[in-house]
Amino acid sequence: MLKIIVLFLFSWQIFAQSKIEKEVIEIEKKRFDALVNKDYVFLERVFSEQLIYNHADGKIDNKQSFLQGLKDGRRTYKSIGLDTISVQQFDKTAIIRGDVNFLRINKNQQQIAQKLRYSAVYVLQKKEWRMVSWHSTDITPKK
Repeated sequence: MLKIIVLFLFSWQIFAQSKIEKEVIEIEKKRFDALVNKDYVFLERVFSEQLIYNHADGKIDNKQSFLQGLKDGRRTYKSIGLDTISVQQFDKTAIIRGDVNFLRINKNQQQIAQKLRYSAVYVLQKKEWRMVSWHSTDITPKK
């Protein structure tokens, strides 16, 4: 009986997502794929001109500096795996919260694996969802 209740609650949560929440989650997944695949056209479109990108190491980028860092190889993403994700929508604003695993290469060609807890803010601009803010905290288990 408990399994049925848990399955019902899980199913309800999936179906309870609004169309917009599903759309924003799909965009977020595509953004992670674009980071790995260096799809600058997609990233250029999904990042707002007002983007503020707060990295887990405390560095802050805007749209131009973030994209330039990708192009210059200062940040190279090998894989990005989403653990959890949730969305809250407020009219033309969507706030994403989640946990994500990054495997990246830094500017010194060192491979770094990180687990981050993050929030991202998307705003509906010109009929498209655009990311205006990212903030992450490193929650990588300490060895």
